Amino acid sequence: MKYSNTARVLSFLFHLILVLAFGVLGVYFGFFVVPFHFDSGIKMNFMNDFINGFALTLDIELAVLGLSVFVISLYGLIQAIKGLLAPSDDKVMVKAFTAFIGDGYIVSAFFAACAFLYFDPIANNNMAFAIVMCVLLMIIFLIATNIPMYRLFEGKETTAELVGLSLTAAIGLGFIALMNAAACVNCLIVMSHMAFTGDVQFALQLGVAAVTNLIAAGFMIAAGAVIGKKGAADKKAVALGGYFSSGAFFFFGVALLSAGVMDLVWKDKAYHLDSFSAAFTGYGYPSMAITLGSLALIGSVIFVIVAYKDSKKNAVKA
Repeated sequence: MKYSNTARVLSFLFHLILVLAFGVLGVYFGFFVVPFHFDSGIKMNFMNDFINGFALTLDIELAVLGLSVFVISLYGLIQAIKGLLAPSDDKVMVKAFTAFIGDGYIVSAFFAACAFLYFDPIANNNMAFAIVMCVLLMIIFLIATNIPMYRLFEGKETTAELVGLSLTAAIGLGFIALMNAAACVNCLIVMSHMAFTGDVQFALQLGVAAVTNLIAAGFMIAAGAVIGKKGAADKKAVALGGYFSSGAFFFFGVALLSAGVMDLVWKDKAYHLDSFSAAFTGYGYPSMAITLGSLALIGSVIFVIVAYKDSKKNAVKA
């Protein structure tokens, strides 16, 4: 038995805290805020003036953060309980600790999004401070995530690591798609009952984000499934998983690129999701969305080329 009873109990307690805390956050924003963003009559029953002043992008961010960490930590909690019930089983503890790593990457991605993309909704008249703090928190969580991951899988079989990271990305992307879809449905319902300008523009932005991120999530699930079935020792499976991951990055890049382009095209109109008033917030958000989306597209192509060359080298050696 490698993991002590203390480690097993602490794993259980920390996962339980994360499940409760982020579950409340995710359920609140994911079930009561985002799905009723365009229905002012309903949403006022669930939020105060402070929450009501959030931009839709920030509402979606918080919903995705809460729901993603909740799901991942719930899985970790189940594995931690198994670890308590079976003190000699170390495999379930590896799964429980891998869930912590997934949580760390989700939180890091949240602060990265705040720092590099959705900085306007959190600026509060001090954008430089908000960006710097988000970058610092992102770095802290990345360090706190990568060091345990290195120690956990150092010199060991990495199937659980690769599958865990793939499914973590799939969960995050899936909830991004789900929240955009929920907001889009609410937009269409509200707009069908009232003469509100911009219904097509709002729905188009949300619909494109929902579809592209859903496809990206599907690719990440496929990557995790292939590697999980064949194992990380199977180079062909790893290469195929790499291709699927590249597809996910490609469609995620399309989502960002399209969001930035639409924000620029309608800069003179009140169709903007990154502002509570739907007004144009400046060139920062669309410029960064286009830049990050383009980098994701380029990176996906480069990764496919690298994975293809590595697969050929492995085939020759075999």
